[in-house]
Amino acid sequence: MRRPAAVDDIVLRHRGRTPPASCDFDMDIKSMSCRICNATAVGSLTLGSTKLLFCSSCDIVYTALMPSIEDLKTYYEKKYTIATPVPHPAAAELQRIFRFPEQIKLIADIMAMKPAPASVLDIGCERAFFIDEIRRFGYDVKGVEPSIVARDYCRRIGIDVVRTLDDVTEKFDVIVLWHSLEHFSNPTELMQSIQSLLADDGLILVRVPAFDSAWRKLLGKAWMWYEPKITIFITQ
Repeated sequence: MRRPAAVDDIVLRHRGRTPPASCDFDMDIKSMSCRICNATAVGSLTLGSTKLLFCSSCDIVYTALMPSIEDLKTYYEKKYTIATPVPHPAAAELQRIFRFPEQIKLIADIMAMKPAPASVLDIGCERAFFIDEIRRFGYDVKGVEPSIVARDYCRRIGIDVVRTLDDVTEKFDVIVLWHSLEHFSNPTELMQSIQSLLADDGLILVRVPAFDSAWRKLLGKAWMWYEPKITIFITQ
């Protein structure tokens, strides 16, 4: 089966920095507009074998080609890592254990800002490990996840998870995007659209991979969050 057009797509942010030394400003590229701020001061650089474009106006780095909506839909529903069935349902719990310390910290942060009773929407919830934990503290939860396998897992553990944001009609006190915003081809539109799902005095909480982190600098292409097949945006 053909890989999605996302195979070479990734966006990175170098906030407050000048273009990297490898950034080559040529007339053809410079005439292009930045996908985020529409500025035309765009140069090129590479990360591994992935060619990137760098905007010196808003400090965004991104690839020239973006995946089609249909390619993304197919990939995340059937081909992404979490879309692959595990040998036994209990095997998925290993990932839950690995993430548990981080999730408890995030839950504590939410409890301090928006105590229960309150509602939480997790966009890109995978197998809903986070909202499964936070519902134990008195929160009403719902998830959004395109993976068919992951949604089936959520159904078996009794968590309401829908395929797309179009399937969400209610408002929420807290909306979280844990390492999912960078997988959307147009994060600006996404952030605008979820405003309508936010209750009065609600919170939108986002976590994304930090491209300027010490781990990325140390590991390079081996960095666990470097996924050029699927990742569209990574911020610093």
